[in-house]
Order: sequence, then structure tokens, then C-alpha cells
Amino acid sequence: MSLRGRVLSSFKKLHQARKAVFQGDDHALKAVREKINGDFRMNMLESNKEKIEESIKFAEEAAVTIRTRIVQGKKKENEDVYAFRITKDTHLEDNVPYDAAAVLNKKKPGKKS
Repeated sequence: MSLRGRVLSSFKKLHQARKAVFQGDDHALKAVREKINGDFRMNMLESNKEKIEESIKFAEEAAVTIRTRIVQGKKKENEDVYAFRITKDTHLEDNVPYDAAAVLNKKKPGKKS
């Protein structure tokens, strides 16, 4: 794929991620669209191939991060509870149960015992 094609592909991936994650939130959709479009416009005249390659890599990593690490939360009316919109792409961490009796290592980093 040509360099131009890869730039357009990364642009499209960012917008697809934006639409998937912020579905139904017009304010967030607009804000992220403006940020993506503004950043691409700002670099539109870049001619250094290495910088363009770096920007493509950054955009592709950002699209993955948006899809896997950002969740949309909304406070439920008349409750102190939030509902989170988890998608099939959202990366979920395993919860570690709290253990009040756990002994923490109190060594300072960089110090040898």
C-alpha cells in the first residue's frame, strides 16, 4: 500500500474507533472528530517519510488504544451508580481480591538488602 493509502487508512481506523467507542455521545463524537481532523490537517504538508511513518504508527496505536482501553460511563438518573458501555474490544483486567492480611514489600526501589 502506498504511503498516502496508509495515511488514509490510519485516519479511517481512528474514526471507526471513535464511532464504536463513543456511540450515542454526540459531544464526545464531535470533540474526538475535531481532534483527529485537526491533527491530520496540521501534518498535511509533512514530506519527511520517517515522520510520516512515525505518525502512521502513532495513529494506528491510538486507534487500538481507543477501542480497547476507553469505556464510556454515564451516571444513572436519581442514583449514585454509573453504567459503563463495554464493547467486545474492551480489554478487561482481572480483579485481584482485597486481602487485608497481605504483607507488602517495603523495600525502596534501587536499594540492595
